[in-house]
Amino acid sequence: MANLVLLSRNKNAALGNRSFDDKKNKYFQSSVEVFPAIGKVLQLAEWTPAVLEERQKEVVGLLIKGFK
Repeated sequence: MANLVLLSRNKNAALGNRSFDDKKNKYFQSSVEVFPAIGKVLQLAEWTPAVLEERQKEVVGLLIKGFK
């Protein structure tokens, strides 16, 4: 789950399998609306296993909180 980010279908298709930096730069340059949940992702400098582990904890915590 940590590696998943909400994007519109068109944006997801346009970004493809580019690097994390390329995806961030392309997404910021676009006028497409940004989902609030990805604001933190766009602020990250890197997309490493350690970052994903922390993000996984956060995403699961939000899901648990949402179902209570």
